[in-house]
Amino acid sequence: MGVSRPSWGSNAPYRSGVGSRLNSRSLFGSGDQLKWQLNGHSGDASTMAYVHLHAGMPRAGSSALQTFCRSNPGLLAASGVAYPQIPRLTTKPFAAAACNGADLSNYICNDPTAISNGPEGLERIIAFLQTVKARHIVISSEFFFGADPRRLALLRDAFHAARLPLKVYLYVREPFEWLVSCYAQYVKSRSLTVDVNQYLLQALPDVRIADAIGDLKEVFGTSFELALYRRDELKDRDICSDFFGRMGIDLGPLDSAPDVNASANAVELEALRRFNQLIGDDLWSRLNGRRFLRFARDVQLEGPPIGRCVRQEVEEEARRRLDEEVAAIKTRFYPDRTEPLFAPPPEVERISLEELNESRLVRAITDSMVSVARLKERRAKQR
Repeated sequence: MGVSRPSWGSNAPYRSGVGSRLNSRSLFGSGDQLKWQLNGHSGDASTMAYVHLHAGMPRAGSSALQTFCRSNPGLLAASGVAYPQIPRLTTKPFAAAACNGADLSNYICNDPTAISNGPEGLERIIAFLQTVKARHIVISSEFFFGADPRRLALLRDAFHAARLPLKVYLYVREPFEWLVSCYAQYVKSRSLTVDVNQYLLQALPDVRIADAIGDLKEVFGTSFELALYRRDELKDRDICSDFFGRMGIDLGPLDSAPDVNASANAVELEALRRFNQLIGDDLWSRLNGRRFLRFARDVQLEGPPIGRCVRQEVEEEARRRLDEEVAAIKTRFYPDRTEPLFAPPPEVERISLEELNESRLVRAITDSMVSVARLKERRAKQR
């Protein structure tokens, strides 16, 4: 297993919260060791750890990478890599247990105390990272994607002040596939009740992928690396091999990982979004939804991909808008690339939601589960 130093580039220009610039030299200096001092201890670039922040984007292999890192501590340790559980700064619970940066990203991006107490909270994180005995430390959270750049600057400035090298990686997925996958995830995790066509039309005005990439690039400068999330361009066609390869680490051949947090199929989603409509009447819960999906997986409930249920006119409108995002990404971040960023959309045989929902399967699932929920309600009232 080979380990090499990644190309970190320069920290400059760094933008502080008020827009001033710090003219810092390269973290590795120019051949001489970079002296640094923190908490009364001195060291040099040959002994410090390098922090690699995987920032998403969501629905672009994040869960697969996080689950791999959580499940293979020995393999990572053999290459000098740690994927530690980061100390919590907030009390928000997270279902994605393998995502070690979820709480940190919530603190940076959403917590109102981060602005006033950001340095204090981040000092705790940095002090912890300095205790991790590894050459490379990986932090992953797709929730950094789309964050306010002023808040991202809190993270950057804290690492810069501690002279702790930080590099940020982002994988960008074909926008239409990404948006459809987001829909499936939100039905599962956010109790969404609208159908996929309604969701796409409602979400389109708010899609700003190129700007979100630009914010990360502006904040982290040359310590930011962008990659396309498409199988034919990933090393070994695998997100894990590709990510560690970009770090300069070869983990060797990896076993094919299961499709972690895969999008539910159209039958599962159409049943689940109807169950979600019962939550307001206390006839259903998110926990019940997770149980249903586990049941559907156990019995191998089959159904078409939800993307096949997008009406043609909706997909055409969505692609017109999202093609603008692709063009902006190419112009701003891949100006010298001659081939398209993403493969052309495949021809698919569409199935209407009306046709799907008239099937005996979906009707039987929803009717039986609703009957169970109402029976439990009646029994509870009789007690």
